Amino acid sequence: MRPPYFAALHVRVLFLCFAVPFLIFAWWWATPHLIVPVSQMTQSVSGSLVVIDPGHGGADPGAVGQSGLLEKDVVLWVANSLEPLLNRVAVYTRKVRDGDYDLAQNARNPSGSRKTADLRERVTQANEVDADLYISLHANSFPSPRWSGAQTFYYPGKEEGRRLAESIQRRLVEAFPENRRTARPGEYFVLRETEMPAVVVEIGFLSNPQEEELLATPDHQRKLADAIYRGIVDFLAHSPASAQREARAVSVEPVEKTLLTPETAADEFLLYFGSAQETSAALAAVAATYPRELVDAPIEQRISHVLRSLIAGPNQGSSLLPTLPRETKLLKVDVTKGQAIIDLSREVRTRFWGGSRSEELLINSLVRTVGQFAQVQEVILLVEGRGEGTLAGHVDIGAVFPVPRAPTRP
Repeated sequence: MRPPYFAALHVRVLFLCFAVPFLIFAWWWATPHLIVPVSQMTQSVSGSLVVIDPGHGGADPGAVGQSGLLEKDVVLWVANSLEPLLNRVAVYTRKVRDGDYDLAQNARNPSGSRKTADLRERVTQANEVDADLYISLHANSFPSPRWSGAQTFYYPGKEEGRRLAESIQRRLVEAFPENRRTARPGEYFVLRETEMPAVVVEIGFLSNPQEEELLATPDHQRKLADAIYRGIVDFLAHSPASAQREARAVSVEPVEKTLLTPETAADEFLLYFGSAQETSAALAAVAATYPRELVDAPIEQRISHVLRSLIAGPNQGSSLLPTLPRETKLLKVDVTKGQAIIDLSREVRTRFWGGSRSEELLINSLVRTVGQFAQVQEVILLVEGRGEGTLAGHVDIGAVFPVPRAPTRP
């Protein structure tokens, strides 16, 4: 007969053999957020390099919400949530900034304005490390507080950028079903100059009080980061053939969905204002009338009157929205050999509400409004006599803007 302590030892051994593995399994099952599942998808994306670019920084706050929330802060918080998600599936990451500073101070090409040097350095960092993807994070703003929702942009004609934008936008809509926005083209400096698939993700509207409040919360930031992460992984993991099938199923919002072109008489001209539709960022044209003394005046005088009317904004009570700050002053108009040179005061920058799509609409409204004159084929934009940099950190105003042939004036 065995001594009692042998029986007790036998029970302990059985407990260790069965109970401990069970407890380990129970712990694993109860904490799935600590375990990154290994799958064919994660294996196919591992080793990729993604550059994450939180926009603005330092003296450049970007857009500012009504409560004082700064774009430069919230996009860095989202970037800090996005980076570890990608790292967990063995995707290498590089953030162009991890604190409150811009990149102009240490830019390797400091020519031009500080903002131009900053943007150029962001692109240089992405190109020199031969990144697989470039993700630029921004927050939007617009005069209407109704606008809300995250939206992704790609450079026109860059097919892989379009596919990446649609992949991320699909996940953003999945995470936030009330968001009806779609991926759109955007002629932004960083998208034009980067050599890899690149997108700008506008994570929401600081001009919408409810969305600004959400953007300030860590939970919402993490949810945005998770949606962006899933869109990136989808893009990296899918083959070109499956990507083409997905692209055919995506409905991309037309660039000028709400652009109106009313008929005008000889003494009338068109003004292109922002559309007030909540889900469409486009322009709408309305007709206005010249004063009698300007009907046959030189073209510079007529364009000056038209631009001052554009700066003044839509009539009170209109559903349309201004595209330029009303404090902006028109300094000079010169039309030479098909080019209209428009010089505006610094208020077009300092009083602008910000946001990449708002900046693009501002420039488009200027180009279309001036481009209705048959003598104008291109528009050059100056601010206080200088044609460099950006208005709010997105669109390169040093470019020459061709006029899309819209209704023309003699």
